[in-house]
Amino acid sequence: MQTRSFLAAVIFFLVSIPALATPQLINGSDMWFDPAESGWGLNIFHQGDTLFAALFVYGPDSQPRWYVASSLTGGPPIYSGPLYEATGPAFSGPFNPSNVAVRQVGTMTVNLGSDVSSLDYTVDGVHVTKQVRPFTFRRTNLTGNYYGYQYQPEAGGAPEIRRDQNLDIQDDGTNITMESQSDSETGCTYSGTHGQSGQIETISGTYFCGASTNPIRSGSWLMSVDPTPDGFTGSFTGNGITNFWGRIAASTRGSTQLNGNGWRTDNWFTSNESGWGVNIVEQGDTIFATLFVYDAQGKSHWYVASALTQSGSGLSAIYSGPLNETTGPYFGTSFNPASVTIRQVGTMSLQLVDQGSAVLNYSVDGISVTKRVTRFALRNNDLSGSYIGHTAATNADAPASLTRNPITITIGDTGSSFLMTTDRAPTGSAPTGSCTFRGPPATQFGAQKFVAGTYACAGGQSGTFTMNNLFVTFDGFTGTFEGLGVVGHIEGARLGTN
Repeated sequence: MQTRSFLAAVIFFLVSIPALATPQLINGSDMWFDPAESGWGLNIFHQGDTLFAALFVYGPDSQPRWYVASSLTGGPPIYSGPLYEATGPAFSGPFNPSNVAVRQVGTMTVNLGSDVSSLDYTVDGVHVTKQVRPFTFRRTNLTGNYYGYQYQPEAGGAPEIRRDQNLDIQDDGTNITMESQSDSETGCTYSGTHGQSGQIETISGTYFCGASTNPIRSGSWLMSVDPTPDGFTGSFTGNGITNFWGRIAASTRGSTQLNGNGWRTDNWFTSNESGWGVNIVEQGDTIFATLFVYDAQGKSHWYVASALTQSGSGLSAIYSGPLNETTGPYFGTSFNPASVTIRQVGTMSLQLVDQGSAVLNYSVDGISVTKRVTRFALRNNDLSGSYIGHTAATNADAPASLTRNPITITIGDTGSSFLMTTDRAPTGSAPTGSCTFRGPPATQFGAQKFVAGTYACAGGQSGTFTMNNLFVTFDGFTGTFEGLGVVGHIEGARLGTN
């Protein structure tokens, strides 16, 4: 079976199925590895209810070999599906996708956890089981000022808690302090230590509300969040939020940050050259890139750029560094990391052209290659759901009430149209009552979404709107927002327990 027709069939199959009403509880998108077996790994890209997994190991000849499971489904937390091996045109020449052949070699199952996952796969009868963890290679950073919302649904005997807050976070990579101010409660100070698992930042420590010498409340807290260009979403316990469903979402009060928070993390490919690609994982000022291509004999072959470092900022930032080839122990035997060898074969650089495409340059033993690559959207990341949050303005002429006052948000993101309603209490010059936002289906760039359309409010206001960089998780969503006189950001903490 040829890869082009195979991938086309997979993509058609995926997008023709209605997306889940809520994202998965755990987002598996990351680079996974066994810390005791440095030298091989697994890239996972998680969209909707599907995992796209690329396995980077070594064959019986110790040469780098990759396998792909393009449609692991079933979870949470267990995802299973076929595992394939591909052969194709050498990276050094013109790429004709009709010359790519795909063979199913076995199956793969991932039992997905937040810190540790179980990997089980077979290749031509050889059975392998491993425990893998997200790879943390650079620190993320939460420093900034935010409008946020803490939420706990009524569940398991715990009462519902809705808490609108202004947050000031200082994060030096080791210690974190978070000051919260709210119209509904006395300000609180949270102190903790920075922990990280892949892209996810986890903070634990103690808090007090009111004066430190005579606090109204005090105790321990835990927050585990996924930073985004426009804020963060995640789970939260502490200060009265006690159960599994406690969550937090926040919008930055500053500008959108396109560096350091995983905005470039995705599976990238060339749409008319289906059969090869590059996996990008971004943390802090560094990208870890894994290139999966074919050698001169047409066999699968991979190269790794483990430290593409950032120069410049924003969309125009360039990430560049050494490109290496490794050899190592056959995946079907016990893995000794001391047997892994590394040889620099050239360099790699990546620079985005726009939100969805980039220019990839790399060289291998004097052969230079330049490709235009795009993010691979394999499954609809459905925004549908009910939320509570903010439209956080960064423009000085926006009414303060549009930013400070929380709104309830209901989204229908069916894949055939987009519908969002917001409702806020009448305040000052803000639009009163509800507003309805309508548009065509959201455009998805890899894991993130863009939507544009028109709005009309109960108070008579109407116009156009756009939302971009939309990242959705089980706990909520963040993105940019422009409309209603607001130029800024939007966030929502997901309501309910599903």
